[in-house]
Amino acid sequence: MTFSLPNGIKVAYRRAPGSALFAASLVYRCGVDEEGDAPGIRAVSGWALLRASSGQMARVESLGGRAELDIGLDYLAFKVAVPLSASIDALLLLSTIASGPKLKGEDVRWAKARALKELRRRLKEPFNFALLALRRGLYGRKGYGLPEWGTEKGLKEATKGRVEEFIRGRLVPKRAFLGVACDIPSLELTALLRATLGLVEGRRAFREPEPPRLSKEFEGLTVREGPGRLARVAVGFPAPSVRSPEFPAAKVLSALLGGGLGGVVSRRLRGEMGLAYRVASLCPGLEGEGYIAVCAEVAPLKVEEATRAILGAISEVRAGNISPSDVERAKNRAVGEELLPLESPVELSFRMALWEALGVGADFCERLGREIFGLRPRAVLEASRRFLSRYHIAVVMPRVEAP
Repeated sequence: MTFSLPNGIKVAYRRAPGSALFAASLVYRCGVDEEGDAPGIRAVSGWALLRASSGQMARVESLGGRAELDIGLDYLAFKVAVPLSASIDALLLLSTIASGPKLKGEDVRWAKARALKELRRRLKEPFNFALLALRRGLYGRKGYGLPEWGTEKGLKEATKGRVEEFIRGRLVPKRAFLGVACDIPSLELTALLRATLGLVEGRRAFREPEPPRLSKEFEGLTVREGPGRLARVAVGFPAPSVRSPEFPAAKVLSALLGGGLGGVVSRRLRGEMGLAYRVASLCPGLEGEGYIAVCAEVAPLKVEEATRAILGAISEVRAGNISPSDVERAKNRAVGEELLPLESPVELSFRMALWEALGVGADFCERLGREIFGLRPRAVLEASRRFLSRYHIAVVMPRVEAP
């Protein structure tokens, strides 16, 4: 069920019979394009709010619960999980965060240090680094081409004033979406929410930005040096927004290309040619124009051969050289990737809030699964010809360390 609190916070609730856990996720719809000249304001704001709510955080942790910050290309999220008996404490923590507690200078300094640490950790992960290089090629230096966790320059330049301005104008109840998964009757939960998050004062939001779009000249090649001992070859294609009726076909294409060992590219590079150590693909659900990415880890001397093999396998898909069994496998893979995480109450609460924030409804995963299973092989082939004809290639070579 979904409903709105008087201050505008929209709630998506699903009862989890027998669960001893109370899981709630507060998701704000605010994307990377809203940060202007200082990518990273979202990250600093999120960490600063957690720091300023440390008293309630300590209470949650003392009861065996945990809270965490999550940042995506379209959102900023606070996730809380506690034993069912501590549900009021979890809601009080989220209420404190949503109220925008007064920040101290030390809160912002701590948040900047924490955000920098997280950014550096993520950029040491080779797959994340390659994906960021690919997004930069697809979107340019704006929108989804920016790292969701900010840049070192942006994080260091974040000031207390800018963080407070961001919180006042972006993290407002009318842009907040709460997902809850627990074994509490709906009437009782509604009363709890009205007495906690429902008391958060409404604030006027800044003007809504346009959803990010692909660069008009995204086709090309990006070569960078990055972490790890292997090279990464990432190929990205345009894909529809999560709101588009064509999104289910794009998800199937992603699974068809690189999903597991049975993906077309995986079979070519790993099974037939022995070129890749790992092949992965993804098609994230984004509010703006999305992308399909296929990424392979290969030996540095095999980059050119692997790139040709990836493009060759994709050309065969566009030519229709795929079997109905390939399509069925991809459909099952795509649905599994969406539905299996919902077994976790924390992930369920987050997904419900996120899909509400992106305007597709809290039950989007289930509807997406039905739409995917309803796709025929011909529809997938037609989608491949629409989406897989233009691409950007990002190659990340191992960084050469100075002797």
